[in-house]
Amino acid sequence: MPFSGKTFVQCLFIGAVLAGSHGASIGNVTVVSTTTTASTTGNNSKNPISANRVLTPDQTQSPCVCLDRYKNMECGDALQSETDDARYFRFEIVCRKLSSGEPLQQLYRSLRIESPEAQFVISVHELTMQEVPARFLAGVKALIVHLNTSFVQTFDLAAFEGLETRVLDLKSLAGVPPPLEAISRIPKLGTLMLHGFHLEVVSKGLFPESLMTLGLSSCAVRRVEQDAFPRSLVALNLNGNPDLTAPNLLNAFRDMSRLRTLYLKNTGLNNPTKDVFKGLKGLTTLYLVNCNIKQLNDDVFTTLPKLESLFLGRNSLRQFGFMLRTNVSNLSIDDNNLTALDDVLFDKIGARRLRSLNLSNNGFTEVPQALRHLKELTSLLLSGNHIGKLNWSALNGLRKLYTLEMGHNELIMIEGSPDLPELWSLDLSGNLLEDLQGTIRTLPLGKLDLAGNRFEKLSIDELPTTLRSIKLEGNPLHCDWQGGSFDAELFERLANLVRSNYGAPFTECPPQKHHQIRH
Repeated sequence: MPFSGKTFVQCLFIGAVLAGSHGASIGNVTVVSTTTTASTTGNNSKNPISANRVLTPDQTQSPCVCLDRYKNMECGDALQSETDDARYFRFEIVCRKLSSGEPLQQLYRSLRIESPEAQFVISVHELTMQEVPARFLAGVKALIVHLNTSFVQTFDLAAFEGLETRVLDLKSLAGVPPPLEAISRIPKLGTLMLHGFHLEVVSKGLFPESLMTLGLSSCAVRRVEQDAFPRSLVALNLNGNPDLTAPNLLNAFRDMSRLRTLYLKNTGLNNPTKDVFKGLKGLTTLYLVNCNIKQLNDDVFTTLPKLESLFLGRNSLRQFGFMLRTNVSNLSIDDNNLTALDDVLFDKIGARRLRSLNLSNNGFTEVPQALRHLKELTSLLLSGNHIGKLNWSALNGLRKLYTLEMGHNELIMIEGSPDLPELWSLDLSGNLLEDLQGTIRTLPLGKLDLAGNRFEKLSIDELPTTLRSIKLEGNPLHCDWQGGSFDAELFERLANLVRSNYGAPFTECPPQKHHQIRH
């Protein structure tokens, strides 16, 4: 396998998402009659196209269309190119309201003849049948197959016989059991994503041992038996199963040392213990989002020696003191009920090597002093709190900080002298600021967001000379020529900078007044 575990999973997840990403772009187009003619000149060895071959079924109307995913064009147009090597084509066959597999199979066979080395993604956005028959996609070989089976009630046991794919993504709204017997007949399946099926108990032997990625999101899962998951898994998605609680996951992850990413969003794990995660010795990323967690034991994550990223957003934590290994670099506790942090908190929990911290949408009224101890921090998100004053002294010492977001607080004042030599992006949008008071002039900012404040006047001399983009929409800025508080040339430079970032919050200053003020 030429992939590392994490890279393979990321590629498959991205691929699975992309499999459905072009459907909207084709609108209601269903006509796919395309004819290609081989060129008699150029390097034909690169593009094995035979003359006058029809690339679509005989019917002039079809529920399926083929797109070149990289070039955003129809496959027939892509195949006419003399400069591209057909081995690198990435075709997506998109079908809507498919009542049988025949139109898809015919189109696939035509394209496969024209481009034997092309890679295929199959996206069926709606099956209108209630039963998927045997050998529904027989003969199809694709990287990714996405099927929306919302109206399907039953699957023939041989429904997927003859199909070859590394990724199968099935969605249902019918709440029927997943067609696991049919799925087991797909050879070398690496990723299986099931959404909206009904699988209350996950027991041993349900899934192919070859799986590396498994998704059971919104599948009404209530209990997972011991050793139910293939030990080869590197990513597991159990999102959207609100009846899945911590006691019903005990021993579920035993001996799953290869697992790297675990999604438990919107589940019933409101009080997880360290025993739930026992066996996940290789886990690097954990999502416990929107689980109604009010409190966590200090030792809850101590059985995760390689944890790097922890996401605890949209819970009800008022405080935290759970111990973290020093390799944890990303911590997100946004949308909780935090109001303050102990000054030595990050020393206590062993998290001094954090590089990214998200504390957005909590109840902070000031920037916590505890943050200044995070010497490795590069990204700090504090948006959506109730902070009224930004004193740079609370952050001085964060010499590696690159991104600071403090939008949508209640800032009326910025004071102090910043000592943040790497800060490139600063978000102060949605506050009550009227004056920068010269406090950001010395920062090496390239990106600044001041939208939605109360600035009436702003001198370019208050801004860093390194700025590449600025957002100022939603401020009552004006030229105020008569008062002379804006130098016309500086105003023009600032307006041009804003326009270069696709925004134009200023009213254009009349040219004649421009000349009057300059002379």
